[in-house]
Amino acid sequence: MKIADIEKNINLLAHSLSGKIEQWRIDFAMEYIGHGESKLAFETLCEYICEANADISLEDFEVILAISYSGYELHPLLLIYLAKLVGDVPNSPPAP
Repeated sequence: MKIADIEKNINLLAHSLSGKIEQWRIDFAMEYIGHGESKLAFETLCEYICEANADISLEDFEVILAISYSGYELHPLLLIYLAKLVGDVPNSPPAP
């Protein structure tokens, strides 16, 4: 995946997080893209999701996985935690 595509996915994720985490946090993370630090933007957004215990959709998680598998790897434990925040998976146990 090209960097432009990765940045597009990060923007999609950020847009989807609006209303789930504070907007100033999203804006802060997205500023990293303007400085050529798209990986840091992605990592920061993921950390904010975890800190807020924000419900994310399955689509959000799929975007996170796509970005992570494109070379912006997240720690496996962080991915597991994010997976537990997915709120729209049928027959899944509730998040902690």
